[in-house]
Amino acid sequence: MMIAVKLALAYVAIWLLGALALAHIGARGRGILGVVADFAAGVVLLAFVGSIAVIGGIRLSPLAIYGLVLVLGAAATIRRRGVRVSLELPEDRIARLLLVAIVLPIGLLALSALDDRLWWDGWAIWVLKARILFNEGTLPSEYFERGGWLAFSHTDYPLAVPLLNWWLFHHVGAPDPAVAALAGTIWHAVLVFTVVGVLRDRVGDRVAALTGLGIACFWPIAFFASGGTADVVIALALVGALWEMDEGLASGDASAFWRSGVFLALGAMAKTEGLAVAVAVGGAAALLAWRRTLRPRRLLGCALPFAIVAPWLVFTKALGIRRPYFTLDLTAAELLDRAVLFAKSVGTMVFGSASWLPLAGIIGVGILRDRSHAGWLALGGYFTAIAMTYLLTPDDPLWLIDTSLRRVLAACVPAALYVSLGGAAAPFSPAPAPTAVNSDRALDRDELSGQGRTDDLEGSGKEIGVVGHAGAT
Repeated sequence: MMIAVKLALAYVAIWLLGALALAHIGARGRGILGVVADFAAGVVLLAFVGSIAVIGGIRLSPLAIYGLVLVLGAAATIRRRGVRVSLELPEDRIARLLLVAIVLPIGLLALSALDDRLWWDGWAIWVLKARILFNEGTLPSEYFERGGWLAFSHTDYPLAVPLLNWWLFHHVGAPDPAVAALAGTIWHAVLVFTVVGVLRDRVGDRVAALTGLGIACFWPIAFFASGGTADVVIALALVGALWEMDEGLASGDASAFWRSGVFLALGAMAKTEGLAVAVAVGGAAALLAWRRTLRPRRLLGCALPFAIVAPWLVFTKALGIRRPYFTLDLTAAELLDRAVLFAKSVGTMVFGSASWLPLAGIIGVGILRDRSHAGWLALGGYFTAIAMTYLLTPDDPLWLIDTSLRRVLAACVPAALYVSLGGAAAPFSPAPAPTAVNSDRALDRDELSGQGRTDDLEGSGKEIGVVGHAGAT
């Protein structure tokens, strides 16, 4: 029981760290998605501070993180920046039953995690780093030796997941593998309720809850999440960033782009693929914002992942430990063979599996009904980056496909469902409800002129009434 209390304290502290940080820049969101963005921001700050400490050879201490929470909390008190949370349950009874049903697969996964469900990569890459951090207080220089005996642990990978595990280990008092497996399960739960949150306005409570139940039971994500890998974090970063990008493009709300940047930074600090997600989503947002003549400064949030991960990239580049992911030393025939192998592997996985085939059908119908959705541009860019990784890898492509393709593609599923369900589920879903505009969001006075109240824009979260928007107060 005490371990559960300690873990709860650890997670609340990280959430509070992120909530306070976003409150200071007026970028907190609402509802469950706001809570998830807060938590993502907290993990990003933990990863950034921890990475700087590792780069500088400074021993990490949980007290430093709690000190940062206290400083941000004191500043928030002075500035009267609150971190209130309001969650709204669906009124539909069936939707509520589906949400309750989600607890069953996640609960069973959590129970199995207590018996240490770590997969090989989870143990050898992310949890190994966390155990060294716990025992040594940092990652010593020996760990980063080029070609050293620990090179198998991907010494160049960023540290978001290992540092969160280190944080949890300190709270329970031991580098327990079961805690790392449970942390992966919690990432999975966060992803599931994020999917529900992003879909509620898009397809209604019932379809959103049913989709969340499907993701909760989707084994290619659940297995590797409880196995300790960072792929579930990439899935969360991708769907969260896309939703916030859509919000920003629809409203011109700069705070939405900041929250999108937070999710992108989370992905970039979790795994190498996160940089590709940041380029794809950030590039799509910039292109579409340019077409819609949004002011460039509104997109500053999309630059956040690159600023956050830059010190780590420079550090690993200087040490010469960054693994080569691409090679151009291929003949045309070799490249064609790899392309055929990749296409065949994807086709076999998607169309030869009972768990993947329904998803492929939903996504296919969604593409046909809603091909202009901005998210397809970002997802298309990210899938292209994935394909290039397998086509141009310096490693054996068959080995790489066998060991990683299933979980890499599975991480795209929640975002693909979010983008496609608006079209595929349209006949079964109510029209989305208009949303209110929040004064915590960074809107310009000139953009609000003629649209309602413009006073007290720097207030503490009061809603601004906007003419013609039902539901605003």
